[in-house]
This record gives sequence, C-alpha cells and structure tokens, in this order.
Amino acid sequence: MVGVVIIASIATAAWAIDRLERGVTLTVCTDKARYAYGESVQISIQLKNYGFSPVTLVYSSSLIMSFSIYDSDDQEVFTGPRIGLAVITDVDLEPGGVKRHDYIWNQTNNMGEQVYLPDTFMVRAFSESYERIFYADATFSIRQDYYILGVSVFAPMAFSQPIEYRSVAGRI
Repeated sequence: MVGVVIIASIATAAWAIDRLERGVTLTVCTDKARYAYGESVQISIQLKNYGFSPVTLVYSSSLIMSFSIYDSDDQEVFTGPRIGLAVITDVDLEPGGVKRHDYIWNQTNNMGEQVYLPDTFMVRAFSESYERIFYADATFSIRQDYYILGVSVFAPMAFSQPIEYRSVAGRI
C-alpha cells in the first residue's frame, strides 16, 4: 500500500511540473528592432499561461521579473531592477492570463554613461519563482546613421503590437 501512495505522489508531482513547464512561458520584446543613438529602448516582459489550468507561481520578493542588457561581446552593460520588497509574492495566472512589466532603457551603462555604438544588443529577461526559473532573450541594434541626443522618456508605455524576436525558457 505504501508503494502505491509513493508512486501516486510521484506521478502527481511529475504531472504538476509537466503542466507548469508546458503552460507558462516568459517572453521579452522591444518595440523596434533598430534604434537611433540616444533613443529610448522600450522593453516588455511577460509571463503567460498557455495551459488549460490555473497556475500559481510563488516568489521570494515582490520582484517578479527583471532584465539585463548585453553587448555583442556578451558583456553586461546594464542591469535592470534587482531589489524587491522582502515579501512572499504569489502570481496567479488563469489559462490565457498574462503578467506584464514594461521598462525603458535610455542606452546608458551601469555607470550612467552612454553606451558605445554601433552595436547589436541582447536583452535577457528572467523570472525566478520557487517553481521554476524562466529566461527569454531578444536582440536589437543601435544604429550609427543618425543620432538623437538628450532623449529621456519615462512615461507609461503602451505598445500596439510588440515585436517578439525570440523566446527561450530554461531551468537551472
């Protein structure tokens, strides 16, 4: 009888993990593929439940998702938010449900200096719940053919149709 209970428990846990891995994905996109030097880069990160059942993800803080920017040499040039309130945070995603965060990167490095150009950059988004660690990448370029100097936009963002370049989910 004990063997049946153990097998049933393992089967239930495997089903729950499989459902979570098939149902929830993290995506990241920018509003454009190319930017002028000094132009603000709009980044959208979202968790979406593609499954048929509700999913609850539990986080160790209020920081649900964040990102880093890497140059073409794979060197991190900018780090997004890393500190959240120290509270256990549940994210409930119904089937088709989305949790989305939007950010603006003003093309500066972690020292506040303008990044070098031209280059192709990668934004790597992540979401670290107790259940799973999600990653997603998107690439964009900063062009050298024209410049916008002194641009700094910190307004709420609304994307009509975000461009999704690449999404990869992984587990550590």
